[in-house]
Amino acid sequence: MQIAENVQPLQSAIFRWAASLKSWNLAWETGIYPGEMAAFLGVCEMAGVRTIIESGRGDHAYSTRVLGEYSERTGVAVYSIDLVPNAKQIADLEDRYPQLRCLVGSAFDFVPVVAARQSGPLALLLDGPKMRPANRLSMMVSAVFNVVVVAHHNCPLESPWGKEFAEVFPGAFHYEDLMLAQAEEWRAFKTWERDCVKSYEISDEDDGTVGRSLEMSSLAVARLERCRYTKKRLFSLWQGDPRHNPLMLYAKWRLQNGSLSKCIGQQTASSS
Repeated sequence: MQIAENVQPLQSAIFRWAASLKSWNLAWETGIYPGEMAAFLGVCEMAGVRTIIESGRGDHAYSTRVLGEYSERTGVAVYSIDLVPNAKQIADLEDRYPQLRCLVGSAFDFVPVVAARQSGPLALLLDGPKMRPANRLSMMVSAVFNVVVVAHHNCPLESPWGKEFAEVFPGAFHYEDLMLAQAEEWRAFKTWERDCVKSYEISDEDDGTVGRSLEMSSLAVARLERCRYTKKRLFSLWQGDPRHNPLMLYAKWRLQNGSLSKCIGQQTASSS
C-alpha cells in the first residue's frame, strides 16, 4: 500500500475506531496499545476483512477483547490462538463475544488451518510468534490463502526482522506514517491512551526484545494485494531455524491439515 495514496479515508476509519475504543472502556494491563489496535481495525475495515486470526492473546487478552468488540459491531469472525490453556479466560471471552473462537496450540500449526477454513479476505495479527519466525509464518499463509492484512507486534521496521518484514510485505508501515498526529482528535486520543495504559513504557532489552513506547508504535502493518504472493515465493526465506522455513511450514500444513482441522472442530464444539 502506498501511504501517500488514499490516506484520508484510512485516517477517518482509524479515528472512528479510536473513538469506539474509548467508549468500550476496556481495562489495559499489558499487550498491544489501544492506538495500535485502532490503526489495525481501520486497515481491516478499509481492506474488507471478513476474518481476523490473532496469535498470542496473553494473560490479559486486551487485543482479543478489542477484536471481540469489533466483531460484535461488524460481523467479522475472530479466531484467537494461544499456547496457554486458560480455560476461564477462554470461557469468559467466548461467552461475551459469540463471533470469537479461542484455540489452544501452536500458531505454526493452527494459523494455516484456520485460514484454509475461511472464504473471505483474512487479516493476521501476530503477537507471538515474533521476529523472523513470525515473518515466515505470515509469508507462508499469505502465499497460499486470501490474506489482505498482516500485522506483527514488537516489529519496529528499523530492526533486522522489521526490515525483513518490509521486504516480504512491500508497503509495510507504522501508524505514525499516516500523519494521524496532524488531527486534534488523534492528539486527544493519545492523551487518553497514555492515561489508559498508565504511561506504561519500557526500554529495549539486551536480548533484542523490543521495548514499549507511546511515542513510536511497534505494530508493523501491511496491506497486501491479492495474488501478489505465490507458492514460488515460499523458497525465498531459507535462513534460520528450518522449522520456520515457509516451504517446510507449507509441507507440514499439507500433511497435517486433516488432523488439525478435526482438532479445531473439537475445540470449537467443546466451547460452544
